[in-house]
Amino acid sequence: CIMLANLLQSDIIVIVGQCLLLTIGILLSLALLLYMDRKVWAAVQLRRGPNVVGPFGLMQSLADFVKFIFKEIIIPSGANKFLLGADVKGENIAIGGWLETTNETIIEFIHNYTLKGVTQLFCTDISKDGKLEGPSIELYKKIIQQFPDLYFIASGGVSSMKDIEELRLIGCSGVIVGKAIYEGRIKMNELC
Repeated sequence: CIMLANLLQSDIIVIVGQCLLLTIGILLSLALLLYMDRKVWAAVQLRRGPNVVGPFGLMQSLADFVKFIFKEIIIPSGANKFLLGADVKGENIAIGGWLETTNETIIEFIHNYTLKGVTQLFCTDISKDGKLEGPSIELYKKIIQQFPDLYFIASGGVSSMKDIEELRLIGCSGVIVGKAIYEGRIKMNELC
């Protein structure tokens, strides 16, 4: 009887140990699957950084799924009542008073916001701003070709009426002119 009890205790310990190992394996597998799921949905949504919904981010996959399904349907009312601004250096977004350039391209930036209903944007090429060297025609042409329905306003580098005409010809909806007016290169009556 004592041998049977010792045998049962050792069997119970083995079974409990096996159950514990199985549980840990399942939990680690689930954590890995959730991590991979979040990476896939992040790529699908073209968003950066962790978004955490629910305790410890456990509801994020559901939130990403809902956002993916309804992103074309749910457009915030008033999305067309403001003008989104983007500062770029090269083709990347510049932040922090133009001191830092991010890894996000202007195309990714515009894509993310047009999915949220943004219809109007002005873009300033900070490498040209205030230098009167002409605007970034090729960059703006690329943006307009990629987003033909976007009300796009170019900014930075405009030095003459010729620059404004070039921007009009590539499809810019508007242009921001600053230094060229201050220095008398473009007269107000030429713009009106």
